[in-house]
Amino acid sequence: MIFKKGYKILFIIAFNIIFYLSGNSQTLTQTIEFADEQFLQKNYEVALEHYNRVLFFNKAQNNFYIYNQIASIYYEIKDFENAIRYYELSINSCTDDSVKYEIIFQKIKCDILQSKFQYALINLYEINATVPFYIDKRRNFYLGICFFGLENFELSEKYFIKSLDSCCIEQKNVIHKLFQNKKKINRPNPTVAIVFSIIFPGIGQIYAGDVKDGVNSLLLTSFISAVALYVAFKYHPIDALSIMPWFTRFYQGGIYNAKILAEKKRQYRRNEIFNNILLEINKCNCK
Repeated sequence: MIFKKGYKILFIIAFNIIFYLSGNSQTLTQTIEFADEQFLQKNYEVALEHYNRVLFFNKAQNNFYIYNQIASIYYEIKDFENAIRYYELSINSCTDDSVKYEIIFQKIKCDILQSKFQYALINLYEINATVPFYIDKRRNFYLGICFFGLENFELSEKYFIKSLDSCCIEQKNVIHKLFQNKKKINRPNPTVAIVFSIIFPGIGQIYAGDVKDGVNSLLLTSFISAVALYVAFKYHPIDALSIMPWFTRFYQGGIYNAKILAEKKRQYRRNEIFNNILLEINKCNCK
């Protein structure tokens, strides 16, 4: 059975080669043109199939264009791992430095979109310090994004400002003020919300901004505690233990909810600041 299966695979490959070389088959150029057309129409699966067909029959040639198109397909369908793999192949076969940098930045974007900021930083630091000014500006912009994602706001501010032209004084000042708003960028603190909830149930949620749930948590845990105390005094302390699982459930739930709420609220505020930074950078147009 193994040999039969192997022969079957060889037969299929041989048939494809013969069919491809026959007069009825598409030429490589025609296949690429068809794949390009499908790519523009966002028929990515069909385009990918034909680009891979070109790679199979064109191994001896420089396939920079094909690698880059395949990487672009994976980028569009958000398969960033495969996109990175083909961007690397594209970079290695690229002979134009300016185009190569464009592809490098696309690869870096794939890491950033996966929140792999450390990987993106490695690639950014590999870019030569003597690159043209416009490349260095873009490099600084991506460094600003990475350090923002890593919550190193001091370095993020530094590189965002470095990515702007010297004439963009107003935008630099606005970005500086955005980073100086420590209350908005660092609060609510999830750790503080947890501590508040441990000390006094419901206060952590109120601190995080959810007054309604905080008050509900406070009233509920207080009521259960009161019932447990009543049972302990009225009957026996051991009888009160039957109520404790309910108290523990709502008590721990309040701590968890306060933490999650604080994280979401802080991330929302940081996203707002980040979007405002991007708006200011887009405003900078020195001509």
